[in-house]
Amino acid sequence: MQLISLAQATRQARAAIARSPLVLLAGFLAAGFALALIHHDGEHPDLLRALLAATLGLPLGVALETTRERRRLRAQWAWVIRVVAAATLIGFYFAAREWTSKLLAIRYLQLSVVLHLLVAVLPFGSGGTERGFWQFNRTLLQRFVLTTLYTGVLFAALALALAAIDKLFGIDVDNDAYLQLLVLLAFVFHPWFFLGGLPADLDALEANDDYPGAVKVFAQFILLPIVTLYLAILTVYLGRVLVTRTWPSGWIGYLVTSVAVAGTFALLLVHPIRERADSRWVNVYGRWFYVALLPSIGMLLVAIYQRVHQYGVTESRYFLAVIAFWLAGIALYYSVSRSRRIRLIPVTLCIVALATFLGPWSAVAIARRSQVGRLRTLLLRNNLLAGGQVRLAAQRLPIEDQRQIRDALKYLMETHGKPALARVSEDLRAAAEGSSETFPVAAVMDVLGLKENESSDAIFFAEGKVAEPRIVTGYDYLVRANLLEPFVIATGEDSLAFTFAKTPPALHVARRGRTLLEINLGPLIEMASAIPGAQSPRKSGPGTGLQPLRLDAQGGGIRLRLLVTNLNAGRVQSELQLNHALADVLVGIDDPSP
Repeated sequence: MQLISLAQATRQARAAIARSPLVLLAGFLAAGFALALIHHDGEHPDLLRALLAATLGLPLGVALETTRERRRLRAQWAWVIRVVAAATLIGFYFAAREWTSKLLAIRYLQLSVVLHLLVAVLPFGSGGTERGFWQFNRTLLQRFVLTTLYTGVLFAALALALAAIDKLFGIDVDNDAYLQLLVLLAFVFHPWFFLGGLPADLDALEANDDYPGAVKVFAQFILLPIVTLYLAILTVYLGRVLVTRTWPSGWIGYLVTSVAVAGTFALLLVHPIRERADSRWVNVYGRWFYVALLPSIGMLLVAIYQRVHQYGVTESRYFLAVIAFWLAGIALYYSVSRSRRIRLIPVTLCIVALATFLGPWSAVAIARRSQVGRLRTLLLRNNLLAGGQVRLAAQRLPIEDQRQIRDALKYLMETHGKPALARVSEDLRAAAEGSSETFPVAAVMDVLGLKENESSDAIFFAEGKVAEPRIVTGYDYLVRANLLEPFVIATGEDSLAFTFAKTPPALHVARRGRTLLEINLGPLIEMASAIPGAQSPRKSGPGTGLQPLRLDAQGGGIRLRLLVTNLNAGRVQSELQLNHALADVLVGIDDPSP
């Protein structure tokens, strides 16, 4: 039986060479480039670009070869397609030589998504049945998981053998040998074994009724309940946002996207059993899942708008917005039409992914225009730019503007390269290219008369062992509170509820669920940062002259004064963040009825 299995494996390996020479060639080239890159300790940009181009040939080759087989193209056309595919990959390599490392990563991931989606949709993109389409993709997924498992086990066994040779026989095994072994298995064995198990007759999948029980158990009893749980959490959180009238948390986008992807994947897995008598509930679930997802998508769009309005468009925000709009369209379509066409999901996603890669509407083009416009606006607002010429700062800029200028400069140079600054001013580009640094933010900031290395943390202490007296004349209530923690001030028969919003830092004051005041805490951070030595902890007792930070607000029938004695703030991914704020909160009631 072992000889028969070995003979069968050999036949499959030979058949894979005849069926998909482009895929195996890409795998061998990727392995060669990767081994050479290891030899150069990963410090060879041209080898890295060649490796990435070769790895793109793996999904591209699978998509083209499976489509060729299903469409039964003639041999001459097959070789024309392979030559065009090879030319496309070579074109990617030469185009990548003009990109920064960050831009290379973005574009590579975009193309990788497009090509993997092509594997799923191109052979069955038109014609055939939904059953054949599902069975084809199920076969691909099942074969990929099995191949990855075999590759992992084989690597673990061979790596352990190398370690045994090293330890038991005293034969020195270079540490790079383990990485080289992984490269050979990942780029040679993995695609070869994967191709050897693909069905020879793709048309026969149209009549295949097989449905693995393990898939049903996983999707119906594990994945769907988990998706339901997280969808419920999102819905409750949306209710909290509406009641408290606070902006959604910044990371809500990742949660909404993850729930939507997991739910869609689960529904795709159970698609063949949706018409079975014992699984009719899946149809109902599939429709109402998208209905329930729509409010969370709306919340996601609000969160994206907030970030874009504050800090402009970047590639990550662009992708998140595109995914949100695509999810909204898919959810509306399946909610209204009751369609069972599953091909629509990968086909439209592939089109959207390709559209975001090319043209003036692409992620890279729109993000660059947005950040160039944002930087130009900041410079004009602070009189640092006139007629395309830069000016030295005549006075200290607000901390928020200075840091936004620095972040915009850093983004443009790291992502789009130094020449991108010419879209704002030739002076900025010349300063960047005249510096010997790889990303010379400091040189460009120096041209503007600004400091690049100013600390991003502001720490303020105005309270020693003996507290300063607080004057409360004109106010009705005084409490000591941590502004980042929710607290309530009882005002006779009523009460005021205080809640903190993280991004941007703000304090919300509500009565009976109605917001009376929304106080921006950003000025507190600017006041703390403007104090000499604020970046180092300072303590003072009575008589030192260091007074609490004061912030007044009025509205909704109340007056509010914050006397902040302890503050810690910083910046995370270009966004202002308040880490701690201890204050005396003085409240005056002018009108108890609102």
